Amino acid sequence: MSHKIIIQKNKLMKLYILDNLSSEEISKIYKCSKSTILNWIRRFDLGKFIKRGFKRGRENLKIRGDNHPTKRPEVQQKMRDNHWDCRGNKNPNFGQGYKIEGNKNPNWLGGISNNGYNWKFNDILKSKIRKRDNYACQNCGMTEEQHIEEYYEKLHIHHIDYNKDNCKKSNLIALCLKCNIKANYNRKYWMKYFKKGI
Repeated sequence: MSHKIIIQKNKLMKLYILDNLSSEEISKIYKCSKSTILNWIRRFDLGKFIKRGFKRGRENLKIRGDNHPTKRPEVQQKMRDNHWDCRGNKNPNFGQGYKIEGNKNPNWLGGISNNGYNWKFNDILKSKIRKRDNYACQNCGMTEEQHIEEYYEKLHIHHIDYNKDNCKKSNLIALCLKCNIKANYNRKYWMKYFKKGI
């Protein structure tokens, strides 16, 4: 005779969202099937948090350290054989640092990124802006649900005039991660574009 498993919402949220356990790991705790846990997740309307693919922030222990494929001698030899012509100054990245810092970087704006955000720029204000913008990116149209599925986070709130102290609603706009990154280059164009759009 099968028994019905009852799971409380707060416990499931703690295990699934805060502790970042998979539905399979939770099913082992409750001694039930993975599909039962997924059904409870959907029942509590936690479907937008269903994880697809690999978990973020968790290492694959099978290929860690000395077990990593690049540590094996045969793989190292293969890499040397395939890249024999890219050594030293023949390497396209020869002599370049990993990142150009400070005023030598073409995107340098005088160090304004070090300034913190205004205290008014909080979660309440951000949620109002997302609601005003119909929970969609105002550039490409990606919905917040799609954004959570793809990037595991809510839509970003962007300052149109790039002034972190200006938290007027007319200066804020909801953007997806890609569009927010795009908007940080060629700032004059994007400032004019978003002001015209609003």
